[in-house]
Amino acid sequence: MASWTDFKGKIYSKAAAQAVAGQGLMTEKKFLIVTAVGVGLITGVGAEALRFIIGKITAGTFWLMDALDANWLLLLLPVVGVVLCGIYCRYVLKDDMEFGCQRIHDALLRKDYRMRGHIVYGPIVSCALTLGFGGSAGSEGPIAYAGAGIGSNVGKLFGLSPNTLRILIGCGAGAGIAGIFKAPVGGALFAIEVLGVEFTTMSVMALAACCVASWFTSYVCSGMTLDLPMHIVHSFDAALIPAALLLGLCCGFYSLYYNFLMDKAEHAIMRVGNPWVKNVASGLMIGGCLFLFPALYGEGYGVVGGLINGHDAGLLSRSLFGGSGSVWIPVVILAGILAVKSFACGMTNAGGGVGGDFAPTLFAGCMAGMLFASVSNLALGTSLPVADFALFGMAGVMAGTIQAPLMAMFLTVEMTGHFDVFFPLMVTALISFVTVRLFTNKTGIPTHPSWLHRGVDDFISRF
Repeated sequence: MASWTDFKGKIYSKAAAQAVAGQGLMTEKKFLIVTAVGVGLITGVGAEALRFIIGKITAGTFWLMDALDANWLLLLLPVVGVVLCGIYCRYVLKDDMEFGCQRIHDALLRKDYRMRGHIVYGPIVSCALTLGFGGSAGSEGPIAYAGAGIGSNVGKLFGLSPNTLRILIGCGAGAGIAGIFKAPVGGALFAIEVLGVEFTTMSVMALAACCVASWFTSYVCSGMTLDLPMHIVHSFDAALIPAALLLGLCCGFYSLYYNFLMDKAEHAIMRVGNPWVKNVASGLMIGGCLFLFPALYGEGYGVVGGLINGHDAGLLSRSLFGGSGSVWIPVVILAGILAVKSFACGMTNAGGGVGGDFAPTLFAGCMAGMLFASVSNLALGTSLPVADFALFGMAGVMAGTIQAPLMAMFLTVEMTGHFDVFFPLMVTALISFVTVRLFTNKTGIPTHPSWLHRGVDDFISRF
């Protein structure tokens, strides 16, 4: 009887794959689809595990603050999270998990398709420690990195060719985004539009199968619920288009500010040579932001979910400014959050924590859209639907900051299940994207992260 090693060696050389096909077992292309589905299923479980662990740690920290009536713990909790993450990465993994999406992109550029085994779980654990204790970032970068690691290691297990490993890395990364956001189209567009991975027709089918499998797994494991369901639904109103255009322009300029501040924050904290000092310093600065604006805690999906459904309780919860009944207090808090969000995110990701860049742009976009509509309604007497403009802002800031308009549009509507206002949302996203492109091309303002723009430039150059 042939051994497993002999069996896989026969199947996955090209000549042997043809022989297997001749025996009617499975063609190489069919096996790619099957493998991609398997990668998607595993990545979907990983995404749900990451979401679950972050939720449990966050619930524990909030219970502790309530039990002790000690909101001042917001100053210290990020220090605990970043230090624990630093210890885990330096002494347990002995590898750096920061900037997962950038590491995927760099590995693809180097044609280094054989990722180490701990990448399958390392980003998940380190991200859970970072965000669970208040790090102000997202979970999509780490789970995309883990998904890429899953794709690479599954491919290595079966002895697949380097070209197939490359495809599975892109599929795994896209599946990570699809699973954590429950957005299969957004996940596929991430791999194509952001990473700039080149796909053939067959590999696009594998990518789609992988992302759908990841989304379905995460969706089922979470009780078939959306992360940000919109209960207040408005139909398309053409009268909103001028305001959506103006919001897109505002989102574009805010995206320039967001990237500029994040770039400065990251460069500043990365100059600190001692990792212990860097971890503590970044944690304290994150804690200072949280103490002023507790809504910055973690990914902030609870706050965003409330705002797009017309509730601002999450925005005011634990806030120093929550005691006043003035209608302008939420406006002040929104402006303050927008001013420091990218700084807190930069400190989280570059100061020793492990997080992502996409969810923060959605959070900031929600704040920007709500601020735009609230100021217009209060100061100018308009009647803009605040929840809808919060949704438009999510797509606008992501499109401008990440420079990935297609992913921003589809990911936003998939997360919320609100497709009825797709056209004004698309207008906001495209205007923001174009605004950033025009101004960065003219002035050379550095935007973050630069690897994303290389991928987008490659994507645009095809047209």
